[in-house]
Amino acid sequence: MRKMDKLTISIFIPCYNSAQFLEKTINSIINQTFSDWELVLVDDGSTDKTKKMIRDWTKKDKRIKGVFHDKNYGVAKALNTGLKNTRGKYVLFMGSDDLLEPKALEVCIEILEKENANAVTFDVELIDENDKSLNIKLSEFFDNELPQTVKSIDLFEELIIGKFLHTAVIKKDIIENYKIVFEEKLKHLNDFLFFLDVAAVTKFFYVPQPLYKYRRHSKNLSLDTKG
Repeated sequence: MRKMDKLTISIFIPCYNSAQFLEKTINSIINQTFSDWELVLVDDGSTDKTKKMIRDWTKKDKRIKGVFHDKNYGVAKALNTGLKNTRGKYVLFMGSDDLLEPKALEVCIEILEKENANAVTFDVELIDENDKSLNIKLSEFFDNELPQTVKSIDLFEELIIGKFLHTAVIKKDIIENYKIVFEEKLKHLNDFLFFLDVAAVTKFFYVPQPLYKYRRHSKNLSLDTKG
């Protein structure tokens, strides 16, 4: 896909003792078919090798930036720090153990630009510690109510009744104009409330293909409590 004049998309990832899977996560971004991105890695006071990994990667690729908290503040503050340090027209946050499909950014950016859309989300496939599919998709939690083709949808009511998104590519102007942030007073559901706020002001385009892989492992057993 053609590279644009201005930085197109910023990906930000909160990291806390993330050394086990972080390398795979970063490589899934490096291997994107769309190359006009920056990656903001926020270390939230890790005590393992995460800090060193981040510093090493910033030397390998100038598109990667490291931000370091002086102690562990929690995932919401790390997400807000990451968001504040992004420069792209669009933003996407990921878990430090998750993966992007190679064409994920290309597909999302193409829809956002073609449709002049504010947000794009997509199906998610669950994988285990060894990258093996668990044969579960996020769309299954929507009782097959999501469209089977790329389509603009109103997700606010779905979220209100307990459905959830895992992540999305969002136009940063929407987030800034409506002053949407991650709620730092809450330990869990920060991302849910963030998407609820976004869905209250704009529709999402939905891609039925799983462009994102969510990793389930011993330290991460819930879709809505990861950090």
